[in-house]
Amino acid sequence: MLYTWSVERTANSQNERTGKAKTKKMHNGNKAKTASLTVLLVSVFLLSVLAGVQFVGKVSAVTAYTENNGTLGGANYTIRIPSPVESWNRDLVLFCRGYDHNKPSNPMGSTLSSYENWAQAALSRGAAFAATTYGSGGYCVQKGMDTTHQLAQYVKSTFNATGKIYLAGISMGGNIVLMLGQKYPNVYSGVLDICGAKNITDLYDGAVFMSTANDSQMDARIQSFTAPVPPYPFSLFGSSWRTIYRNWCIQVAADMVVEFGGTPSAVLQAYRDFDPLYHANISIPVITVQGTSDALVPYARTLEYQAAVNGAGKSNLYRMYSILGGQHGDAPVMNDALNRLGELMAWSNALTGRDWPMFHNDLQHTGYSASPAPNTNQTLWAYATSEAVRSSPAVVDGVVYVGSNDHKVYALNAATGASIWNYTTGEPVESSPAVVDDVVYVGSNDNKTYALNATTGALIWSYTTGKYVTSSPAVVGGVVYVGSYDKKIYALNAATGASIWNYTTGAEIASSPAVADGKVYVGSSDTKVYCLNASTGGSIWNYTTYNSVTSSPAVADGRVYVGSWDASVYCLNASTGARIWQYADVSILSSPAVADGKVFVGQGGGYPRTQICALDAATGTSIWNYTTGSSVNSSPAVADGKVYAGSYDGKVYCLNAATGALIWSYTTGSAVYSSPAIANGVVYIGSFDKVYAFSAAPPIPEFPPAAMILMLAILAAFAVFANKQQRRTSRFFSS
Repeated sequence: MLYTWSVERTANSQNERTGKAKTKKMHNGNKAKTASLTVLLVSVFLLSVLAGVQFVGKVSAVTAYTENNGTLGGANYTIRIPSPVESWNRDLVLFCRGYDHNKPSNPMGSTLSSYENWAQAALSRGAAFAATTYGSGGYCVQKGMDTTHQLAQYVKSTFNATGKIYLAGISMGGNIVLMLGQKYPNVYSGVLDICGAKNITDLYDGAVFMSTANDSQMDARIQSFTAPVPPYPFSLFGSSWRTIYRNWCIQVAADMVVEFGGTPSAVLQAYRDFDPLYHANISIPVITVQGTSDALVPYARTLEYQAAVNGAGKSNLYRMYSILGGQHGDAPVMNDALNRLGELMAWSNALTGRDWPMFHNDLQHTGYSASPAPNTNQTLWAYATSEAVRSSPAVVDGVVYVGSNDHKVYALNAATGASIWNYTTGEPVESSPAVVDDVVYVGSNDNKTYALNATTGALIWSYTTGKYVTSSPAVVGGVVYVGSYDKKIYALNAATGASIWNYTTGAEIASSPAVADGKVYVGSSDTKVYCLNASTGGSIWNYTTYNSVTSSPAVADGRVYVGSWDASVYCLNASTGARIWQYADVSILSSPAVADGKVFVGQGGGYPRTQICALDAATGTSIWNYTTGSSVNSSPAVADGKVYAGSYDGKVYCLNAATGALIWSYTTGSAVYSSPAIANGVVYIGSFDKVYAFSAAPPIPEFPPAAMILMLAILAAFAVFANKQQRRTSRFFSS
């Protein structure tokens, strides 16, 4: 089964080193000639390619691009930049191919083993795409790292790629991108590893064994990985698959000896120097997609790498997606991996302060942002909805998304506050939106969870629960997790809204679920905190407090922090639910934020005290507290050494995170229940009167478009008049 699309080809524009640049645009009816580009739906394994197999699925929409081809460091490269260039967000995605015994010539793969979908996945997200052949065949990890990094620097300097640079790679390419991300964490912003080799000494040993194994030994080893016989991709070769598999193993082992200067027994350290298993102290977000029935890079090796990452204390930077029954580079693995690119970008943006995509910023609900944050209470803008804003904003790609009690979800320009669109639900929207892959997920008191197009506000789907949804969704891995007042927590398919599972607690759920390490954490008004299996909804543990838990858990460093109406903040072991410490003072409706070894939380669901406090994350000891004029149900946000929160006294507070000293406060027109979002140096928060944006930058004047055009026209006319007067004056004095 085939599909085609048409592209326009213009002559050419410029030379790039030794290559020529071609501009390609989608057919729009102009005079340029069109050519039909046809891509196979199913890729075929190439004899000499280890994990160069690329499943090429259907591209629903092709983004226009300018292509540049050339040679750099002895390797052929392809660079594609979104067209027009103004649509480029200056980000870059580098794709690293898998093993090829022979030296390939085409950076985009072969006709049957194409990287077109990876290019389109990048381009459709506003990023440029680049790939290199490495200029070498064999197990060329060092050359792959060098040429890929050189290409990244070239695109950055030549084309002004000033945004983030992401790495994606399969098999040997996974080995390469994991090592590059580890070596240059200040250059790269995230890694997507697909079936990547992570224990290369084991890879060598396996290749040697299979080179000489008889049929029954070969079958037994393959089956030990829960893979079928024959395994993919060798299953594509019918009765000759064993011969091809053995020859391939002979080539891999020989090429590894050449690459590392000997066998592992002779030069073990040379292997370990390029082995991700021994370089697991990651500093940037890493996503791995791995089939559980992979016969070439066994699933157990990826579990070893995950354990090494956890052992380095970096589990918060690693996500592994296991594709049940998935094999090396097969369709289920590759299709899932393609969908993870957007997740990686959103995750990185949240970590670096570019975005704030969901309640309390991240899946763990830490409430922390790496963004700079304002030292003054200068308002950038304020936007009035028709009723109170209890919802907390999300900020993604320069747009603020927030709900209102006027039943609407709003999309506002983050710089100006101008309305972009709004969508009307059936009841107040107190839930905080989550924005993932151009979709806004949000609950409403009309009992529904909605998925809306982030660009247009158009409805994609809605799912009806048994009661209102004030819980804020968490979205990861194509699943939406959200609670409802019908006592249930739901896992919904992010694409369709179909129910995957639900779990019933003893009372309504206002708490927003946090997701970490394959577990979902949520509170319930039945007094309990629950830990559930994210895939199945099965109960792992629950912990009983002495009153309702409407606070949303925050997960950090293997601990769960959550407040209860029983006047306590709890710290629980994330794996077992065992209590580590308890801080008792006043009722907690606010959700804790965790940063820099401290837990920040609002108090005052009841009197005698209403305050924002900081606790030692390890012991629960009070570090400081700041008294406000009324209850603090707003959940604090932390950035740039400062803590931000709202209060029912109508004020937004900014405190020194280390001392609790007041830096500034701002009086809104009514109570503040909403929690702050911090992105790109701006604090966004709702009040019962408006949505506010605070920034240290000068406020941007808000002119209606017509007024702005009129003003520019007047200024232009005045400039022409002044110029004419100056010429007349000059002639007068020169005569």
